Amino acid sequence: VAAGTNTKGRQIRIRVRGQRLGKKAKIILKGYRGRAKGVKRTVKVKRAKTVKRLKPGRYRIVAKRITKNGLVAKARKIKPRHVRVTRRRGTATKITYRRFVDRRNAIAYAPLSNPNRVTVRGTVPSSRAWSTSKVLVVAAFIDTVAGGDPDRLSSYWRRQIKAALTASDMNALRRIRGAIPGGSGAPMTRIVRSIGDKRTTAPNIGEGAMQWSVRNQIRFMAALNDGKIVSKKASRYVLDSMRPIAAHRWGLGTIGASAFKGGWLYSNSETRQMGIVGNYAVVIITAGVGPAELQTDGDWAHVRQMNKLAKRLKKQLDAA
Repeated sequence: VAAGTNTKGRQIRIRVRGQRLGKKAKIILKGYRGRAKGVKRTVKVKRAKTVKRLKPGRYRIVAKRITKNGLVAKARKIKPRHVRVTRRRGTATKITYRRFVDRRNAIAYAPLSNPNRVTVRGTVPSSRAWSTSKVLVVAAFIDTVAGGDPDRLSSYWRRQIKAALTASDMNALRRIRGAIPGGSGAPMTRIVRSIGDKRTTAPNIGEGAMQWSVRNQIRFMAALNDGKIVSKKASRYVLDSMRPIAAHRWGLGTIGASAFKGGWLYSNSETRQMGIVGNYAVVIITAGVGPAELQTDGDWAHVRQMNKLAKRLKKQLDAA
């Protein structure tokens, strides 16, 4: 639309188009030259709107992002972005929105009553399990060493499991993994296959580096809650053991998760958590976004970003 077309003086005609998620766009006009300097007008636009009685001068057009149920749309084109308004002549601008896909963070959730109805927002380039795999190692240990019955575990092994799942103690994990006859890879893989996960494959060592997708972690947490991991007793025991120490209760711990386990390692790699929040199996993960904080185990986690993702997840669960 050419400047001034069908627009009277001291007016700006705003048109919006594209993927707006069914909501109005919030547009801000910021004056920075002439009598308009310091002026700020905010309007909400569904398709088109004329802003009248503006002071003459130059304005910068700012289009705020639109959010709805975890989806995000951003202004990809504002033409023109800087406009001039006079007493006799107005102007016009076009704003085009496009749905934005976050490729550095992801949130996933599914109702425990219908775990196949998984919602995923965002994506990440890699989904290494890191210490979330400790939960699977413990399940494999109970399956092979205790015959699926946690009541048969000695107090020593209970202490090791508690350290691995609450403090993410790697030495405890090594002891547990080393006690699994024939290696941990096969029984871990057998467990995830039993619940329909056909992709996750666990090695005998270095299981933290295995890829474990957010969808398959949702599947695992829902099955754990439903008593389908190894046995009902084993599932309940593992779930009850997923109570992180105070220093690790960021992320899902800030929104009331009843059980969860995190995974982290380097300052530039994934930080993730899987757990149960209310009546949902949930997963959050970031691909190294934001500052990393040193954890009690000597590794690094993106605490601030995980808290943001947890807050975003809570809003989506509340709206679901």
